[in-house]
Amino acid sequence: MVSRANGGTLAMPGPLAGVRIIDLSEGVAGPFAAKQLADLGADVIKVERPGGDPARRYGPFPGDIPHPEKSGLFIHLNTNKRSVVVDPATPSGRAIILQLAARAHALIESFPPGTLAAWGLGWDDLAAVNPRIVLTSVTPFGTAGPAAHRQATDLTLAARSSFLIAAGEPDREPVKYPGRQTELVGGLHAAWGTMVALYHADVTGEGQVVDTSILEAAVMISDQNMLSVAYWNGGGRARAGRRPLRFPPIVMPVLDGYVSLLVTDLQWPRFCRMAGLEAYAHDPQLATQRGRIERLEELEVAFLPWFLSHTKREVFEIAQRHGVPIAPFNTIAEVLDDPQFRARGYFRKMVHPVLGEITLTGPPALLTETPWELRRPAPLLDQHAEEILCGELGYRPEELLALRAEGATG
Repeated sequence: MVSRANGGTLAMPGPLAGVRIIDLSEGVAGPFAAKQLADLGADVIKVERPGGDPARRYGPFPGDIPHPEKSGLFIHLNTNKRSVVVDPATPSGRAIILQLAARAHALIESFPPGTLAAWGLGWDDLAAVNPRIVLTSVTPFGTAGPAAHRQATDLTLAARSSFLIAAGEPDREPVKYPGRQTELVGGLHAAWGTMVALYHADVTGEGQVVDTSILEAAVMISDQNMLSVAYWNGGGRARAGRRPLRFPPIVMPVLDGYVSLLVTDLQWPRFCRMAGLEAYAHDPQLATQRGRIERLEELEVAFLPWFLSHTKREVFEIAQRHGVPIAPFNTIAEVLDDPQFRARGYFRKMVHPVLGEITLTGPPALLTETPWELRRPAPLLDQHAEEILCGELGYRPEELLALRAEGATG
């Protein structure tokens, strides 16, 4: 058993124990990248500008009442971090961040290109105090190129990447996926790049810049991959970029909601037996998707009553017995009650100083020797100022008061 910074004990240190990260990023992608490293054991100091990370003002909130310490998004993105408020645009704030950078292995930021340099915190400034440091920038378009300084949102990045063109029904406009998927995958790419650069620094003693484009990360996971250009006469528009009609469709209504399915030609006979319609399993015209589309209306009339007479749980269990991959469209409450997650201990409970006991997502992968662990909830704004500025950087209490008076800290 080893001690941990916030008291208590930890069975085994995480794989990144001993690594210190300065998280100067805001919003979603950058904080999500830093969270990955924090959850793996790194000591992540979240440096927030006065007023805090804007994500503190994004919902969901309890009772839909905004509160800077209750944002569900902020709490999800900032577990295992410590918070200190510093204004990097002030000389004293810049000096504090350089002191933190001198003791850190990496700094993650998400400001528009050129912002850090304007504050005197660009790569040359950071490397001057710490040649081994890794500077990770995660921005909508990367730090170079004609779009580098343009505005973007998760929605506009998803649309521009081709990520959305395949979403929706044929002959209708594309639709948006829920959530912030491009920003989250951008954050994962930034975390991956940071860890690779940390390994390089450990081997060679050389720091470097990790330039992460959220748009490029979105292209990486786009359904319209690069070979679509060759396969579909230029990629996408020849097929309207969306999925063709199929039977069974990928969504079927049931007694209490919907189920999702993607039945292949090989699984078609089992699907027919599952619904008690054995005769269709032996019809040679229906053995392929093309043949089933030609008799689409007949099949919908035949199969729909069976689905509408069962709950999504019943359909799921019957389908499993027949080897057909069908899943219910779950609510998050149903996900929390899913026995698969419970069996693997995926969800974790933690006491938040304002919200009390909360449930959070667990590890992306189970490591047997260096486990992922929730050591602390997302920090309150400026919660660790004295611990970091006085306890670790050596500022005296009266100096901290002076810094606060001039607006350099919280």
